[in-house]
Amino acid sequence: MVEEYHLKSWIEVAEKLSQGYTTVILPVGTVEAHGTHLPLSTDAIVPIEIARRLSEGVKALVAPPIYYGVTQTLSCYPGSIPVTKASFTSYLHDIFVGFAKSGFLNIIVINGHAGNTDCIKDAAERAYASSRIRVLCIDWWILCDDIVRKYYGVSSGHGAVEETSAILAVDEGLVKRKLYDSRQEILKRNGVWMFPSIGSVIKREENDVPDFDAGKARKFFNEVCTFIEGIVREFMEKASINPL
Repeated sequence: MVEEYHLKSWIEVAEKLSQGYTTVILPVGTVEAHGTHLPLSTDAIVPIEIARRLSEGVKALVAPPIYYGVTQTLSCYPGSIPVTKASFTSYLHDIFVGFAKSGFLNIIVINGHAGNTDCIKDAAERAYASSRIRVLCIDWWILCDDIVRKYYGVSSGHGAVEETSAILAVDEGLVKRKLYDSRQEILKRNGVWMFPSIGSVIKREENDVPDFDAGKARKFFNEVCTFIEGIVREFMEKASINPL
């Protein structure tokens, strides 16, 4: 059963805390272009699903997701919504502290967007210093890069095979196969930077292109979620025997 924080009354949240639910899982993403075939909220949709699956295996509540994040090089595409690093960091910090004040001890951040990572780290460090709350941040696509390579033979990119497969596993209807446009592909090369990006599918390897096999995608994403659950379980077990 998925324990969703935002659907409970404050009385129910208090009851969960008394029952040892001192951990929340916070999905964080952004709203930006992901090729021509994936939803703008891809970076939130995937963490939300990971969080929901996690809550069925660990003692934690799923917090309301944060859809907006730090979008930079893709902010030129219609629908992309950029948030500054300063405001995003402050916003995250206030949320972390808010959970601490409510009585939670641990926050598991499932992050779906690289532009958010430094802000999450900064906010977590500040929140711990002021409110003594632990924050575990998981950049899921980095942590699971070996699984991506196992199934698809490439490293994680943007709007390419790994994110396409993750969305296929969550909801096949969200992937607009007929809209995919290979002209949006751009190879990310070390030592080359651009603002804005001239492609909304950013590949790390030449053959990093979407695979629209939904069955394969589900197997891939199941393994991703199982692996992440193991990391979270280890964190929660160690946290329970160590001081804040």
